[in-house]
Amino acid sequence: DTKPERIVQNLLQNIGIRFVKHKPITDIIHKYQCDIFIEPNVVIECDGDYWHSYPIGKEIDHIRTKELLEKGFKVLRLWEFEINKLTIESFKEKLK
Repeated sequence: DTKPERIVQNLLQNIGIRFVKHKPITDIIHKYQCDIFIEPNVVIECDGDYWHSYPIGKEIDHIRTKELLEKGFKVLRLWEFEINKLTIESFKEKLK
């Protein structure tokens, strides 16, 4: 797990939300393993600023987000710089 993923996982644990790490998402065209999955349909992606080309984002990330939304998933994409500033309260707001 990356540092941003561990931060988000710790925040989820602190507020008592159960999650699965690296769950395979197979019912979209561009299958992959999401960073964090919360039942029944929430995907959280922790995008590293460098690796995911902040501020534009990688094309595949945009494609997967669109496919997930079309399948009824809720998607929360967080940039590394945002994750580094998160508090429990600000994270709860993002989850709403």
